[in-house]
Amino acid sequence: MDTTTFSQEINVFHGKIAPEKAILVGYDAVTEALQLQIPFPNKLSLISKKKTELRR
Repeated sequence: MDTTTFSQEINVFHGKIAPEKAILVGYDAVTEALQLQIPFPNKLSLISKKKTELRR
């Protein structure tokens, strides 16, 4: 069984500052882990330890 993990805890990601320390997940986490040279979306997908939802 492959247990590859793509998510990582971040404060800043390619110049974008996260509103708080959080785990980068989804498309951004996969492209970063595989070091793919493709454009990043406008929004980051993050999971926080706090129960908050931010949309910017």
